[in-house]
Amino acid sequence: MAVTAQDLVLATSFDPSRTAARWKDLCPTPPVLDGEFLYHCYSHHVGGIAYDALVELGWDSLLPPFAVTVLPRGAGLSEAVWEEHRAALAELAQRHPDLVRESLLVKGALLGTAYRSKRHRVMGDFDLIVSSERLGPLLAALEAEGYERRSDMAYDLIKQVGPLYTGAGEVAMHVWDLPQGWERHIEDGTVDGIPCKVPSVELHLVELLLNAHEHAASWYYALWESDLQLVRSLDVELLNEQAGGVDPHRLWAVAEDLGMQAEIALGLWVHRELRGGLPAGWDALTPVVDAVAPFGNLFALPAAAEGERIRTWQLGVRERAFHPSRHELAVAQLPRHLRTPEFLGAIKNGAVSRSQPVAQIAYRARAALTGVRPADARA
Repeated sequence: MAVTAQDLVLATSFDPSRTAARWKDLCPTPPVLDGEFLYHCYSHHVGGIAYDALVELGWDSLLPPFAVTVLPRGAGLSEAVWEEHRAALAELAQRHPDLVRESLLVKGALLGTAYRSKRHRVMGDFDLIVSSERLGPLLAALEAEGYERRSDMAYDLIKQVGPLYTGAGEVAMHVWDLPQGWERHIEDGTVDGIPCKVPSVELHLVELLLNAHEHAASWYYALWESDLQLVRSLDVELLNEQAGGVDPHRLWAVAEDLGMQAEIALGLWVHRELRGGLPAGWDALTPVVDAVAPFGNLFALPAAAEGERIRTWQLGVRERAFHPSRHELAVAQLPRHLRTPEFLGAIKNGAVSRSQPVAQIAYRARAALTGVRPADARA
């Protein structure tokens, strides 16, 4: 059977050399690289890794001419966006050092330098998580720096720093208050030399898995086709390996301490569906992932939708993740009178509430975890 674009993308690793070796095993002779391959690389935020793997194999010459331009350009943009955000954070830290020093940074801010190159990790904002008493002062500081709120989704603030046509002319700071208990799992650290708070590896994994569940369960993120991006699985695998293998029982203990067992189990379910298995060394978590599987394909519609807002996707995770247009799948879930350019434009630009009852899905799954534990390491 011929190797497909989906096969190649699913075999992508966080490391281009490892990706190249996997692709060579799949395809002893060079494959056909077409527009579908390019689209899936872009959709799953692995274009920079894919391009460097292709160059290593000498397969970049097989790409259509437009892809030879698009993939490296996208990789360069990833680095430029990270650098712009780093510069904006440094500027904020220079004027408000205490606020940044007390802010917890996660995901893109830290992962940009965790990969072999900043070209390999697409990101769109820096997350700043602060205690409730510091939330107001941080928001005021950002507003004084020229940031404006973008939507009703938490405190999503943006600032133009250059021409928008470059793709790196805007920075976004996503601010939210520190959830209860997280303070027990953070420590002093830096983002490229800028003092701040950083998470323990377990908390960072919990946050990434929570993010994977929330995106997969969100109608809005399906509309943007950012619901099932493979890059989130690569993040988890990268952190697990760089830490020398995170103890799954320790990871579950942190999830329990934070009361986030259902969310983490659902995030792991998404990972397993995409990657075909759990991260290396985490098989002990199979029982909790199996327990929440019946809730894995549920998603939440926005407030503007009518009737029951918790629905079930009719396609599985991989079918959706590699569908030609998850945007179309999302639009098809709306009442007919909302399938209009006006409504879609309004919800995309934040003029209509994007609020969705995603938390209800985890609430339903929580009951299924009663009495279910990770497998005993001694079994």
